[in-house]
Amino acid sequence: MSAFIVDADHIDALVTYAVRHQVSFWNGAERIQITRFNAEEIGRQLLDANVASVSHRYRGDIGDDGDPAAEYKFREFRQELSAVQILVGCECLDYQSCERDDWELSIAWRILQAIRNQAVRAFPGREGAQWEIRRQAPAPAPVIVAARVPMTPGQKAAATRRARRAAR
Repeated sequence: MSAFIVDADHIDALVTYAVRHQVSFWNGAERIQITRFNAEEIGRQLLDANVASVSHRYRGDIGDDGDPAAEYKFREFRQELSAVQILVGCECLDYQSCERDDWELSIAWRILQAIRNQAVRAFPGREGAQWEIRRQAPAPAPVIVAARVPMTPGQKAAATRRARRAAR
């Protein structure tokens, strides 16, 4: 498995989505709302986890780019992204950050899960979906009703003649 450090744009997109959709997460002691006031700290936590994962994977060799997490400055991502794109972005960051054994115990993982869960809740058609899934009762068999169709005067005369012949 290979891992890479995602671009700051990737982090900005996820954090911007979280701010716009009022995402919150549980940090183990309290619920934290992601806002424009803590967006940089949140982005730094996500990027720091990604850097730690890549560093762990490649035994400390992450290149000559310095520490991207320490240098990170949040910039609002102005492009509107779909819930599906955010979900895929979360999957990417999760994959790039999972090399350490403690990844799923980290605050960064909780943040990412909260963003992912909000994106899932934003899927089109979700509002009309059943909360609990149950089998539907089979549709009743169609009822065929014989309807009397009015006859034209010519059809009536022909039917009367046939009935008289049959009675003889």
